Amino acid sequence: MEHARDAGADPLLAFAQVALGDLAIGIDTRHVVRALARPSTLARLPRSHGAIDGVFSDGAQAIPVVDLRKWMGEAADEPPAQILVLGTQGRCVGLAIDAVRGLVRARTSQLQRVHHGDVDDDFFHSIAPAADGSLLSLLDPLRLMERVQAWTASAGGEAFQTEIAAAAPAPVQALVRIGAAVLALPAAMVAQVLDRPEAQPLLGAGRELLGMIQWRGRHVPLVDLGVLLGLESGPAPLVAIVAQDDLLVALPIDEVVAVRPLPAGSAAASGEAGIDHPMVRAIALLGDEAEQQRVLQIDAGALLRTHAAPGLSLQEHSGNASGTSAKRAPAHVVFDAGRRWAIRMAALEAILPLPETTDGDTDAMPTFAWRGRSLPLLDLREASDDAHACQGPQRVLIVRHADRHAALRVHDVVELLSANTGELLQFQAAGGARVRMITVGEGAKRTSYPVLDLDTLPFFTRS
Repeated sequence: MEHARDAGADPLLAFAQVALGDLAIGIDTRHVVRALARPSTLARLPRSHGAIDGVFSDGAQAIPVVDLRKWMGEAADEPPAQILVLGTQGRCVGLAIDAVRGLVRARTSQLQRVHHGDVDDDFFHSIAPAADGSLLSLLDPLRLMERVQAWTASAGGEAFQTEIAAAAPAPVQALVRIGAAVLALPAAMVAQVLDRPEAQPLLGAGRELLGMIQWRGRHVPLVDLGVLLGLESGPAPLVAIVAQDDLLVALPIDEVVAVRPLPAGSAAASGEAGIDHPMVRAIALLGDEAEQQRVLQIDAGALLRTHAAPGLSLQEHSGNASGTSAKRAPAHVVFDAGRRWAIRMAALEAILPLPETTDGDTDAMPTFAWRGRSLPLLDLREASDDAHACQGPQRVLIVRHADRHAALRVHDVVELLSANTGELLQFQAAGGARVRMITVGEGAKRTSYPVLDLDTLPFFTRS
């Protein structure tokens, strides 16, 4: 109950992070109406302030566009590619921006006012911290409109105020693109959008589980939503962190399209639109009939319940009330196979150098001679274009599992993790895959390795 009172007194706010040149701007999502591509032409207003780029029509609404670079006296060779439509107190204005970078969440206690005087030009008077440690300049939309003296309230005034008032209670959505598909995620559940980090792969996981990434010291499953929904997509450059309470998933995405509420009445049941999937709540149809865009509304709660990994998402104690399976780890050996893995010391019989065959071709070696026996040689090395990757020491790990012996070919043995020096975390992934990771170190030196489960190697699962 104490936590609930604190959260109510210090609410969590969501800010759309947008870029304009090298300026990182944060805008409270409650003031964001929509984001759209810049029209090819803008109507000019004679004798308008230099910061006004022009006016365009958004349906029946005329929207003036403000280019802050002109206001700040900066060079503006190319017009920004997008416009963010802002609405507050029944007024509306368009802000010229280069791109929407994602969402940043911060509590009101984290916001800091820097400019304290009542100066007309202070439409940037406060800052908010982003997850990467940088600072966002927070835009005050109402002060901007008043200083530039540019806004509209529709032809009759009341109609637009009614539209804004009706849209305000609607949950703000983060519209993201995966391949050619646009999906809507509740903006309040998108903790951050960041450049895609390298993932630790997990043997035996389904196609939708691409591995684990670390985010703010926590282990997060990287889930391919495109595979889950049967969408065609390529390697995505960004990752959206979806969070609720202690549940986290990371979703590869191509871009953030917009941060906005979906219009009332735009959604149809997913089955009616030809998509029947438990992760898709509904389909929203945006735009006019000539250029309608389908937006898949994702059930983020169902996504988290199915694919989050609480046993790997919690970073604090080995015992907790959320069902986390964590304990002090027995001895492990860390090896390099293109990526670093850990294997239980108890499964190892020997660590040996890889001998050259008589013709010098070690790649063709199908078996490995050990103690008068011929063991299958299982190559765990990842395919690589790096010619240097195979020039270093080559090692063979002799393992015993399920009353069978095998030789595992790796690049090298890196480290011995003695018993009780690390924490062993495990969870059951969607589809039944069992995932284990061992974490060692503290703070910034905290490192995690996926643990090789020998049951995932076909040799040990054959009857």
